[in-house]
Amino acid sequence: MRSLPSLPATIHIIGIAGIGMSAIAQLCVRLGYDVQGSDLDISKFPTGKIQHVSMCNGHEEANLYRWKKVPTCVIVSSIIKDDNPELLEAIRNNIPVIKRAEALSWLLRDTFNIAISGTSGKTTTTSITGELFLKHNIPCTVISGGIMKAYGTNCIIGEYPSVRYPVVVEADESDGTFTAISRNIAMCTTIVPEHMEFFKSIEAFEKAYCDFLNNGKDDICAVVCGDIDENTCSNRVINNSKNIILYGLDESRNHVYASNLVVGEYTVFDIYIKKTLHHSLKSDIEIKGVKLSLLGKHNVKNFLCAVCGLMMYQIKTVGSIDIAYDVIRDCFQDFRGVESRMDALGKLFDRYDNEIYVFSDYAHHYKEIECTANSFIEYCRTCRQDCSIIIVIELHKYSRLTANFEQYLDVLSAMKADKVILMEIYECWENAKDYPVTSSNAHVAKVVNERRGEDFIIVLKKNELLKDVILEQEKGKKMVICMGAGKMRKCAEALIK
Repeated sequence: MRSLPSLPATIHIIGIAGIGMSAIAQLCVRLGYDVQGSDLDISKFPTGKIQHVSMCNGHEEANLYRWKKVPTCVIVSSIIKDDNPELLEAIRNNIPVIKRAEALSWLLRDTFNIAISGTSGKTTTTSITGELFLKHNIPCTVISGGIMKAYGTNCIIGEYPSVRYPVVVEADESDGTFTAISRNIAMCTTIVPEHMEFFKSIEAFEKAYCDFLNNGKDDICAVVCGDIDENTCSNRVINNSKNIILYGLDESRNHVYASNLVVGEYTVFDIYIKKTLHHSLKSDIEIKGVKLSLLGKHNVKNFLCAVCGLMMYQIKTVGSIDIAYDVIRDCFQDFRGVESRMDALGKLFDRYDNEIYVFSDYAHHYKEIECTANSFIEYCRTCRQDCSIIIVIELHKYSRLTANFEQYLDVLSAMKADKVILMEIYECWENAKDYPVTSSNAHVAKVVNERRGEDFIIVLKKNELLKDVILEQEKGKKMVICMGAGKMRKCAEALIK
């Protein structure tokens, strides 16, 4: 592990406004470093301008010296390309360059860390876990991959750096660097094959998760969702892990489980904690009537994961479990969650003055789309029965669609909405010409519509406006959710302007 320089020192961060890099900037400021940096759009820095951080727009050689200081080291985001002029200038002048994962690992080397990873749900789970600790009067530091609405930031600085009070940190698995974070407790939400362009094989993917769950600080504890099938990656990872706590909806398999779920304006459920979880428990624990503002079974599981994280922290620090039942039961009915996770954006009206409610969500992996759509549909069928349901989806990258083509078809074919609209595929850095013609919206729609025997999916044509297509649908009130991780949020916001 490479280290940051001794104080006093100036750190230049390339890509400083990104979710991950902005958190590193704030931790460095807390430690006393002089921090500067650049990005294509510094207005995206999650907390706006913060004291002791100098930032500028754009990337050019002169940025390293813009504030009349020669950087002691440069931290570079994983998305910065090798030909970045600031990176090349640092290399030419022998200024040490440290990658994001290395910097974060060094910043967390001496703290009590709870690292949260998984294919989906990790950002929401990180924010719930942080909030749960804070409501138990534990002054934790929280580093999330999204903006926590209640705080307007992705990074809450608690008693950092501290060996006693924890850092709750989202661990990004996309490039395998989640194993570099020093961790006392490792928590996983879902373990579904993803980012295979990096991992290359299922074996390498599973090995990375096994490393994450098993190889941390002394006596590392793992928390994993136990609701899985016999032949999934999750099951193989669990079977090859030690000191593991399972949570989920399956009573027979999990140490902590939820039941009696009721969906309405809140998700209401009961939590059961088996005494076999730890020897300090003399009997099973029941917490009935838990109210959660977030919708869906997947968010119930995310909440259970957070509860497990709190209990494991208590076991490792004081040797027993002492959770506040009233906090768990009552304090999350107003929880605001994370930006771009089923956000209610507003409404528009059709020519008959019918209301059309618009929501936005970051879901783009097929499993995320399935969970989010099912939760949204269940809520609408329960609480908005007078509305038809339209799901707008921006598929994310041709490589992801190609690798998971059958899974996307299955999810869309089973979807119980009234209509699905497919936006143009978000290419990212990819080119459609490099992928088979079957990896297209048109082919997806053709196959799904044939399976269902109806014109269920509409493909948005190049010059069509999403608003026009929605307004053309059968008249009446509508609930519309727009899902995607590329341009989808802006398209959703444009609907209500």
